[in-house]
This record gives sequence, C-alpha cells and structure tokens, in this order.
Amino acid sequence: MTTLATTPSDRRNEAEVRSVASALFQRWPALLGFCVREDGELFLTDVAVHPWCDDEQRAKLCCEIASAFAELIDEDAAAGELLSGRTFARTMH
Repeated sequence: MTTLATTPSDRRNEAEVRSVASALFQRWPALLGFCVREDGELFLTDVAVHPWCDDEQRAKLCCEIASAFAELIDEDAAAGELLSGRTFARTMH
C-alpha cells in the first residue's frame, strides 16, 4: 500500500473543500448530495434534493454550488484537484 504525502497546503485545501460543502448543506436543507466530474473542466452531476424542488430552485442551487467551488478554486487552483471525481453527501445520523 502506498501512502501519499500530504502537505500543509493539501490539508488546508481539503479543510476548505469540506467547509464549503458543509455550508452548502446547511444553507440548502433539501440538498442530499452531488458529484463533481471532470471532462476537460469541472461540472456538477447527480444533484439530489428531497423534497423535489422546481426548475428555478434547482438552477439556483446548482449555481450556488458551482459559484462556491469556483471561488475556492480562484483562491487556490490546487483545490480543484480535490473536487474532481468526488461525491458529496449529507451526513445523516
């Protein structure tokens, strides 16, 4: 098993990604989860909400998710590498 070394910058970026995701789940109680994929650029897929929301609300939610992560990437491009291929889900206990 290979262990990847993490730098303080990697840990800070991971904490910021988690913080952004957590804030999104707090602001959007109906948001259950979403995925970030890369195909030349990052994009959202599989945005799940319950109860179901209308097209206008869903578009607003998707824009807010994209804007939040775009801002993070603008601050540090390396944060984008942490998003690709990742699924974010609400934690329920």
